[in-house]
Amino acid sequence: MQHQKLTLFVTILFVFFSSWMVVESSASGSTTAAGLVAYAGLDAQGRPTSVKTIRPDGSDGKTIYTTDQNGSISDVAWAPNAGEIAFIDKKEAVYSPFSQDIYGVKPDGSGLRRISNPPQFAGLPAGLPTGTVQGELRNNSGRINVSLISLYIQGAVSVGQGTFFNNLDTLTFNFTVADLGPGQLHYLVAIWSDPSGGPYREIIPAVVDVTPGQTVDLGQLDFVGQTNQPKISDLSWSHDGSLLGIILENGGSSPWQVAGAGQAIGSQMANVGLISALALSPTDNRIAYWRLTGGEGVIALNQIGGSGASEQIILNDSVASLNYDRHIAWLPDGSGLVISVNGEIFDYEIASRQVRQLTNFGGAAQIDRVTVSPNGQEIAFSYSPNAGGSDIWILNRQSLQARALTSDGRSAFPSWSRVDPPAPTNPTSTPTPIVIPSATATATPTNIPFVTPTPTPTSSPTPISAPSSAIYLPAVTR
Repeated sequence: MQHQKLTLFVTILFVFFSSWMVVESSASGSTTAAGLVAYAGLDAQGRPTSVKTIRPDGSDGKTIYTTDQNGSISDVAWAPNAGEIAFIDKKEAVYSPFSQDIYGVKPDGSGLRRISNPPQFAGLPAGLPTGTVQGELRNNSGRINVSLISLYIQGAVSVGQGTFFNNLDTLTFNFTVADLGPGQLHYLVAIWSDPSGGPYREIIPAVVDVTPGQTVDLGQLDFVGQTNQPKISDLSWSHDGSLLGIILENGGSSPWQVAGAGQAIGSQMANVGLISALALSPTDNRIAYWRLTGGEGVIALNQIGGSGASEQIILNDSVASLNYDRHIAWLPDGSGLVISVNGEIFDYEIASRQVRQLTNFGGAAQIDRVTVSPNGQEIAFSYSPNAGGSDIWILNRQSLQARALTSDGRSAFPSWSRVDPPAPTNPTSTPTPIVIPSATATATPTNIPFVTPTPTPTSSPTPISAPSSAIYLPAVTR
């Protein structure tokens, strides 16, 4: 009975909502919302190549960052204080354990840094003292004709390459490496392929402490043929800016966290898997995600450091597929969510457990990312009516009227800042601290447990009572 009432309510919404996309098509429009909208700009071929900002009324558009020929931007997220914009870019994939990395840049375009697996390769040694790291890599994988696309030690100013034609072949290496600080252990990553496939990544998370002005000999390391292919998505900041959350895909898909100050590798955020959307709460340590379970999907709440025991399922989704585009954003006061799922946009109030369907595209459009204004009244989203282009639109949650914020057909992945960015300050030469794993160096590669590592809690999770009955998202005809 509850589900029937919900479906009827959504049907009534459809009656006056079906023509909302033609209400206002101008890039400018009246709004009381503060903040700036950051988004990715696409080139003529549809590759996301820049980070841009624009005011909610369509004015003051700026390009603050442009990637290089190897880059592709796949997500954008404002820091809580609007002092930095984080984004995902793959431009330095050959110098990283990940296929893409998280970067940060200030709203005026200064202060570019690599947040995940720092420091960025471009510009090294970047004024840091250097030492030499040498050693030998032996093929102990049992594989033949292994091509090492890139052999890299964190902070090195160059990469190594080579081929293992036979098992037990060896390759020597000698790198000049920037020292990241006393006692800081650097990772080593070998990107490789063979006739059976690739590229794959073999990763040793903490292998050497660089000594400025001296040579460290690692001796012989074994290459064992790890087949990691880590990819990241769904970027968002914690409420206090201390960490960033992502989905890490590497055979499975898990919520992952990286310290906001910068961190190599990172750690699992919560002990759950098979998720395809993730958002961190703007008010506390809660997280929201879409997860595949059994024969259907669920949207659930949990906590940083949580597990299945602390999970609260709030919505059910009859479409059970990890391949659908799904995105979640929190209301700024933490009272609810905005969800794009199965090609439509919904909002959900946690206290009342009420869900509303706000759009009726009927399968004719793709919604890629949703983000909410600081006052909670408007939703910015990436709208693609066809495969040929994408623009940022803004939807009013009360009137259900929408307007185009951009109209170039080359705009995607919006993020709405919670406050206006601070005034620019003079840059400082003080380096940003980098968090490196404090494990003991070893000459033996070890697997990085990307899919099911032990979570690192940031607070003691409290079990959340489950609702008494399931609420389903309204069925969408596609």
